[in-house]
Amino acid sequence: MARRRRPLSGAAAIGLKVGVVLDRHQMAKHFALTITDDSFRFARRTRAIAAEAALDGLYAVRTSPRQMRRMPYAWQAKGGQPGV
Repeated sequence: MARRRRPLSGAAAIGLKVGVVLDRHQMAKHFALTITDDSFRFARRTRAIAAEAALDGLYAVRTSPRQMRRMPYAWQAKGGQPGV
């Protein structure tokens, strides 16, 4: 977006522009927003950011015992236990 010479005024106009940026980056859940008719303020939600960072890279894969019997060494490669 090109920078405007005149700042935006009105909560609706400011909110629309902020919404475009948040939708593009998919980060709205990490910021607390305050939009008024003549200002825009934001603050980071540090707890939410830290919680998501702690879970980054963890994934749960569901499987049945029948599938585990067909791949008996798959769980051992990761140091886990079958059926857990």
